[in-house]
Amino acid sequence: TLAKMPSGGGRSADGVVLQRLQVLTRATVQAMGSRQVSNILSAMAKLDASGRMDVENELVGVLLRRATGMVTDFKPQDIAHLSWALASMSVKPDAGLLEAMQGRARE
Repeated sequence: TLAKMPSGGGRSADGVVLQRLQVLTRATVQAMGSRQVSNILSAMAKLDASGRMDVENELVGVLLRRATGMVTDFKPQDIAHLSWALASMSVKPDAGLLEAMQGRARE
């Protein structure tokens, strides 16, 4: 997984790979399902915690907007991953997404 990539200094191979993955994520976010969105945010949280990636607020926002638009598709595991990732990155979702996730979790 991305979170298990070895760290390196400067413009290392893993830094180039991460940068490219961020570009690809932005380009394909509208085609992503709930599992992809939650898994990417989880990987970002792990990389952020390990110090190998600075969380890009703009990319997190893009992914959260996608999540908001498809919250009814989220399965309980997706909600758990998304919630963990946001908490790990100290990101507070907007009220609409939070309420929708809570409602979905109760179903």
